[in-house]
Amino acid sequence: MLITKCLIALAFVGVGFMASGQDAPATQGAQQPVRPWTHPDVLVEALKIRMDESQRLEFRAAITDFLQGYGSDVRRVLNSNNQANLPRKIATKRRNRVKEMDKTMAATLTEEQYPQYEAYRNALLAKMDEEAARRRR
Repeated sequence: MLITKCLIALAFVGVGFMASGQDAPATQGAQQPVRPWTHPDVLVEALKIRMDESQRLEFRAAITDFLQGYGSDVRRVLNSNNQANLPRKIATKRRNRVKEMDKTMAATLTEEQYPQYEAYRNALLAKMDEEAARRRR
């Protein structure tokens, strides 16, 4: 049961990105959680890449595809009839989405920019993991 709750929480990490772009109003006195892709540490890493406008558009599209696709993959796995090895299946889906994003960004960025992109990607994935662990508690 705990694993199922954990995996459902992982699914909602990606779902929040697909929202209309506006977060729900905060309740009085409550602080809204920061989404992993909008966390200051992740945004600082994105700025370090120093992309031009065309690269920024490709970057935004690649990140959007990753987050939306991953959220969709997690929902599909959770709704499937075969519930065996869910953590492994979700990890495989994420790894495949990351490889796809890496391939897109390798074609877009210069050799000097790619290490900064890798730092961004690692920061994003770490924040996604932290968010999932926070939701499991």
